[in-house]
Amino acid sequence: MKILHINSAKYWGGGEVYTFTLCQRLKTKGHEVVLACRPTSAIGEVFKENGISILELPLKGAADIKSAQKLAAYCRQNGIDIVHAHLARDYWIASFLKFFYSKIRLVFTRHLLNPIPSTFLRRLILKKVDKVIAVSEAVKDELIKQNLFPASRIIRIYNGIDVGRFESAKPGKIRKELGLNEHNKLIGTVGQISPHKGSDIFIKSAAEIAKSYPDAKFILVGDDFRNGEYIQELTQLSIELGIGDQVIFLGPRSDISEVMKDLDIFVLASRNESFGLVITEAMSAGVPVIVTKAGGAKEIVDETTGLLVDVEQPAALVAAIESLLKNESLAKQFGNAGRVRAIKMFGLDRMVDEIMAVYNEVLLNAE
Repeated sequence: MKILHINSAKYWGGGEVYTFTLCQRLKTKGHEVVLACRPTSAIGEVFKENGISILELPLKGAADIKSAQKLAAYCRQNGIDIVHAHLARDYWIASFLKFFYSKIRLVFTRHLLNPIPSTFLRRLILKKVDKVIAVSEAVKDELIKQNLFPASRIIRIYNGIDVGRFESAKPGKIRKELGLNEHNKLIGTVGQISPHKGSDIFIKSAAEIAKSYPDAKFILVGDDFRNGEYIQELTQLSIELGIGDQVIFLGPRSDISEVMKDLDIFVLASRNESFGLVITEAMSAGVPVIVTKAGGAKEIVDETTGLLVDVEQPAALVAAIESLLKNESLAKQFGNAGRVRAIKMFGLDRMVDEIMAVYNEVLLNAE
């Protein structure tokens, strides 16, 4: 197959990890893959570094007819079978392709729970999609409720990761980097530094934990959604709470598997979560997880593999963290069970095989 993916994101996040790992695995399976992206984007740089073709276009959003025309010409000239779009802002451009090249098949992945603004024109245009992949049941339910796409064309396919990379990662790198030993409890969260991900809730909870565990360290890994301004606010918050020397911002990292391997507990305090790819990464590394009951996150963790707490409840989060710090056997039990569940349900090959089945279906129905 020849598949063109569209991802116009400027910055690196979970949706971009999804796009990259999917394309990388499709390429290893012998398919031709190209990414349409914006110039100087983070995802474009990662694709170039890994030898995957890119097509740089403005991709300005719904009104960017010129990008749609150029994409249509590229698809026609290169015999592209499927266009797979990953962001709502790219769905319009992908849909317009059918006006210029009716042969093309369209697949969208919806990564977010946020509702897509609905108008008559938008519903009319988006009905040109052949299949919509929702990354969780929560996202699928939201899409059906919005009535933007025919419900029969929406399918749930859980995100997948290279479980083996996290399972086999060697511990010790991050502790050495931070000058920590095995006696320092290391509690961490990974993802965009933002209110959406509950970064502030994580720090407020850390302040309570630090009262009983003064040698504990709390790390936050990821990009600042406000280009450094929010991290400054959170740094000031941690100082005001008296834990300025215990909270560490590591920024975006390419060695997440090693980061996960050194954690005693992984926490995701999201206020809203469509899926939570980092939860599966922590589970794959054998780390006990504590997550909020936010959207798709509660589909990943069950009562045997971690602890679920209500959203916006720092006290409940504190109680959950303390329960695992005090009960190491339970923490180990969750870590082992989580690894088994991740291997069974959230492997990359499973995800790619299910997406390939979608591709085959839409091509078969086109004939």
